[in-house]
Amino acid sequence: MSITRIFALSVIALIGQHAVAADLTERTMPATPDFGPGQLTASDFETVAADFELGACYVLYHVGSQAYFGEGNAWGTQASVTKDTPLLVRFTLPEGKTLDDAALLFNDYSNAKNAWKFVFFDNVTQMYVDLGSQANYFWQVLPTDGDKTYRLQASLLNPQYNPTSCPGFVGLDVSSNQENTALSPFLDEGDGHYIDWQFFAVPEWTTYFKQKDAYDVAMKLKAQIELCEAAGLDVSAAVAVYNNLNATAEELNAAIEALKEALVSTITCGTAENPADATALITNPNFDDASYDGWLGTAPNMVGSGSHGPANVAEFWNRAFDTYQELSGLPDGVYALRAKTAFRGSMEDMENGRESAAKLYAQVYNTEEFLIPFNNIWSCLNTESLGGDTYFGTTAYENSQGGYYSPNDPSAFRLYEEKGFYDTVLFFEMNGGKVRIGVKNPSMCPDGCDNWALFDTFTFKYYGKETAAYQKWVEQSIPSYTIPEDAIYTWTYADAYQESLTSKATNKAEALAIIEEVKARKADLQKNIVWWHYYIDICSSLADRVNRCKTYHESFWEEIDVRRVAEYLEDTYQNNLYERKLTTEQLIEEVNKVSQLEGLFEVANMDYLTSIKEFDIQTEPSPIFDLQGRRLSGKPEKGMYIQDGKKKVVK
Repeated sequence: MSITRIFALSVIALIGQHAVAADLTERTMPATPDFGPGQLTASDFETVAADFELGACYVLYHVGSQAYFGEGNAWGTQASVTKDTPLLVRFTLPEGKTLDDAALLFNDYSNAKNAWKFVFFDNVTQMYVDLGSQANYFWQVLPTDGDKTYRLQASLLNPQYNPTSCPGFVGLDVSSNQENTALSPFLDEGDGHYIDWQFFAVPEWTTYFKQKDAYDVAMKLKAQIELCEAAGLDVSAAVAVYNNLNATAEELNAAIEALKEALVSTITCGTAENPADATALITNPNFDDASYDGWLGTAPNMVGSGSHGPANVAEFWNRAFDTYQELSGLPDGVYALRAKTAFRGSMEDMENGRESAAKLYAQVYNTEEFLIPFNNIWSCLNTESLGGDTYFGTTAYENSQGGYYSPNDPSAFRLYEEKGFYDTVLFFEMNGGKVRIGVKNPSMCPDGCDNWALFDTFTFKYYGKETAAYQKWVEQSIPSYTIPEDAIYTWTYADAYQESLTSKATNKAEALAIIEEVKARKADLQKNIVWWHYYIDICSSLADRVNRCKTYHESFWEEIDVRRVAEYLEDTYQNNLYERKLTTEQLIEEVNKVSQLEGLFEVANMDYLTSIKEFDIQTEPSPIFDLQGRRLSGKPEKGMYIQDGKKKVVK
């Protein structure tokens, strides 16, 4: 156990039990130094080699060229050496990583971008100082035998550019060009290869970041205190740590972890009827202040152009991603992870049930992964525009199609989610206490497509491990579906769907099987409805052709066998429509058969006559009455009924 962990636990033991979130001391964001990070001069840093310290601020001095790490050359942001405009740099540990991972972030303040960025490996010959969505951005800082001299190297955790695939060190190659200033990412030792670096300290900015880091963690602790207090926990110890303005980031983080452990101990009382709210275990579940702090893996876009920054929602555009958090120490049982999610698919995708590529997921360690697709952006079926100026200071833009609206930027997505759209719920079973929760899209979208994913507002609940929890899993995982009033369908498909809704689950396997069965039977019913529509539509078209043929010479009526077509419509079709027993496969066969009958009319050479009586067929089921003359509203039971003035028997 670390010293800071002991500190936090000792506070829990010593502080009184009456402090609440309202007792929190207001903290102030630390002020930046007088000189900006993009305006460094020789008077702002010490021109003497210092020991490397994680998190401290430096100017990187390149020993071989007697210049500094900077930017220039290609695009003005290629990693280069400079005599006059050094960049302020800082190496930090990514969230979720330890020193044993040997994977640091190379922070830099880019003068060209006027913002803090990260240095990344772009290819085997170039590095840049303004990381966007590139994947190779982990670093190592390695000491040499020289006094306070270091080498910079790619980390083994980089997927493509790492010491295994690309050995060597960052340096300047002047073997063929003495005027070269562009740094090379993978140089070996040799003539004209200068690969040694020293760190020149910038104390004022180091002090600022220590204070800023503590402030940022304090804000996380404050949010955790508020969540845990709302969940009924005693937050006295955490309030005491927060109110200690000299508390370090490590001590504040320890207090956060202590609160989470206390929360875990309380959620064991969750039941199917009264689930325990465990949302406080998720760091930054709402992406407040346009921040993804607490989330690991691929960093979502939070502060894009236009309306994105103030929307406080996360997005990815046209890229593969995996963004997650890891939770541990959880009791076994049933959990529900909820979020607001949307993925840009077409209206046709939604209507045909094509799943979104992006998924909400829970990877339970040592067991299995649970996934559910993001909502199609059109699934809201919103008929009222929500676009325009927002209350949070931006303009929200929408798409429209066929009388429906959908979000077209993050601000609009936020307005839609606040209206209740885009709920996504993923149930899963915990075994072993550790789970990774998050969102992912495993494959890069092909060139030219518009792969856009948005997500926000995570919640987390525990339903216990009794059998009732698994039935709740089923009930809340099945999307509501109402058969359209004007739909025509085979009776048995609706019966099968309704029957699947009555199934009961007592364990995970049963819950998953029932959910899959309901989804399959719903899909079967919807497909059946579609093919009935095709069948009725083509028979209506055929009846119209028959009627037109009856205005021609009677010999032509016989010549193209229109009477046979009319008999099909009067007998077979009308009987099929009345009984509604055809399977979808049989419906498809009938549609094909009718299509062939329709082809009989393609070769007509017709002379108009008007002596033949108009032909008429029913294009939808006529009303059915019982023997007392009462109209039936649903499927008739076995027995005798009246339809079209005739008695009919249902067997």
